[in-house]
Amino acid sequence: MSNSVSICAFRDSQEGMTFMSMKQRMISARDLDHLDPIPAVAKPMALWLWLNLDPLGRGPMDLEWIAEQTSTDPETALEHLLMLMEAGFLTTYQANGAEWLLLLHPLKADLRRTKIHTPEPPPDRPWTSVAVGGGARGRAREQARERARAEASARASA
Repeated sequence: MSNSVSICAFRDSQEGMTFMSMKQRMISARDLDHLDPIPAVAKPMALWLWLNLDPLGRGPMDLEWIAEQTSTDPETALEHLLMLMEAGFLTTYQANGAEWLLLLHPLKADLRRTKIHTPEPPPDRPWTSVAVGGGARGRAREQARERARAEASARASA
């Protein structure tokens, strides 16, 4: 629908390097269909990821950086990422000792003269599924359990 120029900048969490590239990306009506199952509160995060991860839809799972760039706090950023995972828009993978985001529906981009700095996802991963187990989802579950314990403890002592 609209034509957008985006500056893609992200930090390599292992080496502390920042990668930047300017690529023109087009969000089509067909792309927007992928936003339908996403809760309204998480749609801005989906759009931000489309425009700010690398042209293949990959980037570091760095909550502090994502929160800073999207003007949210890390907990809210994590909640939105989890909503995107549950909607089948995003998954994560492990590579080079770090966790990485992978959009399951990246935008079309002209890859000519483009250097990709993100690691390849494992070839045996079933990409149609949502991230399971550890990583962001595991951390979110643990944070939710801790909040529930704290609330139960506060009610018990009141």
